[in-house]
Amino acid sequence: MYLEFLKQQMSKLITLDDVFNEYSETILNISNRNCLAKENLKDLKAYFAKNQQRYKKLCQQLVDVPVPNRFTNLHDNILQALEKYQQTLQACTNAIDATTNSVCTTVVEKQAVRRLRAKTLLASAVWGVHELRACV
Repeated sequence: MYLEFLKQQMSKLITLDDVFNEYSETILNISNRNCLAKENLKDLKAYFAKNQQRYKKLCQQLVDVPVPNRFTNLHDNILQALEKYQQTLQACTNAIDATTNSVCTTVVEKQAVRRLRAKTLLASAVWGVHELRACV
């Protein structure tokens, strides 16, 4: 039951990750003035924040789920990776100044790299699920 729940949550995370990657690309495009006329940082920051709340909800569900003893270390590793990922999302949100319609592109680019590292940690932890499944 736990493994099935974890699989569902990881699927949702992959979808959200695609969304955040698109936001990062759009942020950089807006900064470079390579965007549609209707795209702006104020709206993008609001969309980003809305999906960040979805991400936090997903993480909270993972925190709240009962974890069988044999999966405790795996679960802890997943939560650590998700926390690192969350830090990158917050940094990107903070890099956007919707009032002045400006963005610190260096921060956005750097956080994209950090998000990738967090995803690598997460993938490593999730790989443990596949290995455990083979043993069950």
